[in-house]
Amino acid sequence: MNSSNILIFQVEVSKVEAPPLFDKALITHLERLSLVRFSDEQAIYNLKQAVSYANQLKLVDTTGIEPLETLLENIPCPLRDDIVDEDVMTKNEVLMNAAKTVEDYFVTPPGNIPLEESDKQYLEKIEQ
Repeated sequence: MNSSNILIFQVEVSKVEAPPLFDKALITHLERLSLVRFSDEQAIYNLKQAVSYANQLKLVDTTGIEPLETLLENIPCPLRDDIVDEDVMTKNEVLMNAAKTVEDYFVTPPGNIPLEESDKQYLEKIEQ
């Protein structure tokens, strides 16, 4: 048997929590938090699919599995020593590589800038 065909985990579909109702208020809230505009029905469908997948992952039993990394303050994360490169670029030379910068920081993805209010006509179809 090919090792790529081995089932690692199986989730009982009936136990997967349904994604929330994506109404105008929730979409607007998510856009503001993520700084990403969900500009059409396909983008919102993709968001629903991502939430559905995350809900499946919540059911996976990870008992006895050690995490690879942690962001928790009370658990140390292994670090490596910095190696200084003698061929140093200036900050301005580095920032010239960015498609978009704000206050000397890279903006990624480039469309990820504070959202201005919009008419949100694309949200009308969501609540129908």
